Amino acid sequence: MVSGQQAGLFGGPLYNDLQGLSAVKLAECMTQRGIKTVPVFWMATEDHDFAEVAHAEFINRDCTFS
Repeated sequence: MVSGQQAGLFGGPLYNDLQGLSAVKLAECMTQRGIKTVPVFWMATEDHDFAEVAHAEFINRDCTFS
């Protein structure tokens, strides 16, 4: 499971921490479903366009996305 965050975008350092923790949670959810998963999180430092960052999903308590 790979996730990343553009540095400082959408809330700054605290949001970056939240994204990292979300990667860990998603890996735990996948493991519960029998899929061996390792969380990987990177800090994207390149500039990208809005279309690449225009969506977000949240992991619910039951390991589904909303």
